[in-house]
Amino acid sequence: MLRIEMSDDGPYYVIDLSLTDAEGERAVLELPVQGMSGGSEKIADDFGSFLLAEIAYALSDD
Repeated sequence: MLRIEMSDDGPYYVIDLSLTDAEGERAVLELPVQGMSGGSEKIADDFGSFLLAEIAYALSDD
């Protein structure tokens, strides 16, 4: 796992280095503060998708 960001409410965003898809990409997961023992949620198929979503969110009026 490669930690790339910590969200405001505590979970970590990580790149899962253990698995690579057919295109050589690695998924971005959200982990709770407890780490993998607390479960994980896939939030993007790759870092590019994750980054694009973060930029879109930052530019939105929310």
